Amino acid sequence: MRRALCCFLLLLIVILVGCIEQPAPAPAPAPTPAPAAVVTLPPATIPTPTPAPKQVNFTVFTNQSALVVRFDGGPDGADLTTMLFRINNQNGQYIERTATPAYVGQEFVFPYRGGVDTTVVNIVGTFRDGSQQTILMKYL
Repeated sequence: MRRALCCFLLLLIVILVGCIEQPAPAPAPAPTPAPAAVVTLPPATIPTPTPAPKQVNFTVFTNQSALVVRFDGGPDGADLTTMLFRINNQNGQYIERTATPAYVGQEFVFPYRGGVDTTVVNIVGTFRDGSQQTILMKYL
């Protein structure tokens, strides 16, 4: 009988422990990903290519009473629409004139009283495509 009582108690303990024990928790559901945020990107900017340097030829010389700048044409001479002459002199005088080339060989004369004292001749050209560039920088 002792044996039966031990078996009964053992069976009772197994049943009670099995009933008291908590079942394993169910796995948590996988998180639902949040909808992707809509991001508005700025419009793409395409860099404006810089135009290739223009090629225009000039000859600069002086005589006893004038500075002479001769337009000699060049590969981009036909596209040159205006020229801005900037002339610096030793005495601090600064001359600025605008001209339009008419033909190859045309001379632009800047007369002086006394001797010519030019130090720098700078010509800025404007072309048909709207671009501008220094087309001559001559130190005398």
